[in-house]
Amino acid sequence: MDAWIRQGGNNAAEWYRELCEQGCRASYDAVRRFVSRRMGSSGRPGPRVGPLTTPAPPAPSARQLSFAVIRREENRTEEQRRQVEHLQAGDVVLREGLGLAESLATLVRKTTPGTLGDWLVPTKGSECAEWRSFAAGLRQDEAAVAAALTADSSNGPVEGPVNRLKVIKQQMYGRAELPLLRARVRKAG
Repeated sequence: MDAWIRQGGNNAAEWYRELCEQGCRASYDAVRRFVSRRMGSSGRPGPRVGPLTTPAPPAPSARQLSFAVIRREENRTEEQRRQVEHLQAGDVVLREGLGLAESLATLVRKTTPGTLGDWLVPTKGSECAEWRSFAAGLRQDEAAVAAALTADSSNGPVEGPVNRLKVIKQQMYGRAELPLLRARVRKAG
């Protein structure tokens, strides 16, 4: 076997045929396993089965990119910074859309002194149709949206009881009418 390997043999099927001609009754699988083990211990590499280069990492999803854009710049990971820079190096419409998204995010976070009206002005002449459409929807109820952005109160305290009511209602779905639901809600509260 060692002489066969030194002569350049590396095909288990060839070695199996030679052994059969010499009267060996070993199975092909046994010969193949033996050749594989011997080839590994001889220091010669086996046949290469995959590509030499590592595959490129998968492209980020739209959701991952949107979170990278909306995240505060100081909180972005290095990979997210590269992704956002790559997006900003794109065409003018994409760059403008990213700028509008970032300025809206800072407005919602209340980290800039601007108002909703200030943000809506550049969207009117924007080349990005999606932002024009979104801004048109905001303009229809601008007073309510502006109040939501400037008010300090929130509906957070109401969300707990509403969630509790929905859980009770879901547990009782199809089992009882309104009087039993009302009694259970009163007792649970």
